[in-house]
Amino acid sequence: MTPQPAISDALQRAIAAAEAGSYERAESHCRQILAATPSDAGALCLAGALAARRGDVEGAVARYIAALDVAPRFVKALSNLGAALSGLGRFDEAETPLMLALQEDPLHGPATINLGQVRLAQGRVAEAIGLLQRAVELAPGDLMAWNNLGAAFLRAERLAEAKEALQYALALEPASGAAWSNIASVDHRLGRYGDAAEGFRKAFDNGAAPAETLTHLGAALRGMGRYAEALEAHERSLTLKPDLAEARFNRALLLLGEGRFAEGWAEYRARPSARAFRARQKAADAPRLPADLTGKTVLIVTNQGFGDELFFLRFAPALKARGASILYRAGSKIAPLARQIVALDRVIDGETNEPADVALLVDDLPYALGETGTPPAVALTPDAQKLSELRGRLAGLGPAPYLGVTWRGGIDKSGSLFKEAPRADVARIAGAWPGTVLVLQRAPHAGEVAAFAGEAGRDVQDLSALNDDLDDMLALLALLDDYVAVSNTNVHLRQSLGLPSRVLLPMPADWRWMHAGAQSPWFPGTHVYRQSADGSWSDAVNRLADDLKAVFSRVML
Repeated sequence: MTPQPAISDALQRAIAAAEAGSYERAESHCRQILAATPSDAGALCLAGALAARRGDVEGAVARYIAALDVAPRFVKALSNLGAALSGLGRFDEAETPLMLALQEDPLHGPATINLGQVRLAQGRVAEAIGLLQRAVELAPGDLMAWNNLGAAFLRAERLAEAKEALQYALALEPASGAAWSNIASVDHRLGRYGDAAEGFRKAFDNGAAPAETLTHLGAALRGMGRYAEALEAHERSLTLKPDLAEARFNRALLLLGEGRFAEGWAEYRARPSARAFRARQKAADAPRLPADLTGKTVLIVTNQGFGDELFFLRFAPALKARGASILYRAGSKIAPLARQIVALDRVIDGETNEPADVALLVDDLPYALGETGTPPAVALTPDAQKLSELRGRLAGLGPAPYLGVTWRGGIDKSGSLFKEAPRADVARIAGAWPGTVLVLQRAPHAGEVAAFAGEAGRDVQDLSALNDDLDDMLALLALLDDYVAVSNTNVHLRQSLGLPSRVLLPMPADWRWMHAGAQSPWFPGTHVYRQSADGSWSDAVNRLADDLKAVFSRVML
């Protein structure tokens, strides 16, 4: 290992003062040392650490660089410089000094932790985990190493390992706000909203970033169905940090779920997908549109999943009514259906350089128009030939009536809108259906359809592959006598046909389904079956079973 700069008696006194928490005295000692010896690398490094502690991170970077000008292989200064640059969000710059530090001293724990944190910020999660596992081997008593390892496991969706690492962190320091925040995030991801809320409260009480922690608490309270408390938490967060996008977005979900649409659409502009799009395009926030758009071309840009696109296109007629010519930039799968929408003058599959007076994300339409109501879904018509082909195919699969079933939607990872109903309960209810049961589950797991059939105690037909073509699925949905599902694209397609569905809603429900009620104003006629706030599905599935029995009775008459 390369020798570090010598520690003089004066520098030793400064270090001792800092370790004792006498930071002003430590800074005074550093000033005296540097006044006498401006090139004292150790004093420069300590001065940098003291500057970082009081929030002057740019000043800390300058001092670490000055120390390295004197002693280029000074491991502590290299490690501290990497940590400071990381704190400024300059992650690519941070990795160079950290890698140099580890070349000089492969066993240097702080540099290993800091590089792991940089790799995590860069999205190189597997490398981050490897580095942080090495860090806890080097320093098993290091709180930061365990906390960061837990955060890395959380990012990798390795939730059991994340919780174990964070429990080690809390055993080392029960008052660690950062560890409480991370372990609460694990509980939230696991759907343990009560534990998550308690963890975020402890994080707040122990010094975690207050605005961010309050909005995480609000998200956990929403998961418990405690909507008023959740809204209060987000609003407290925004008093501390008015520009906190996560709090604004979470507040939007609550406002929209309450039917406070004018306020909700304004805050919905802070949703993650819109922020990412605007950052990539260097685009401004969504504007309000004037009442008269005669002679103006408005470009609407796709920005959501297929079902969400269909949902927001219901606002296109209001835009058309203002006199606008509407150009819709769609994805390839939805473009054929979008061409049926009368309000859209042109539908372009992919990028376009055509000039437009205004460009809007499709999900910014209600805000831009100042909408406060719930316009009807777009109307779609299935292709006649596909209808005929599928009618014949269904007849070959089994007798009418036809029931479609889907029990899962979305992607099961943090930040995604994932929905799942209890498959075995759905199967049990489907088992009593008097006609043919069709599985419409997108991307079923290996053996899952067979498992569903076993749970239903009957044969089922697997038509899940039709999810790959929205035209095919639209035609199939038009032929179903009933459809039991979680909220997904097919529910939007059924609504566009003027047909209801039966939707099982996990807690917390997406805002489109509102906070309460057996129906949503966005999906008139569709029946809603809500998971209880305590996580139980029994009331929902029992009501669904009773409703379908009533359908059975009518069918059998």
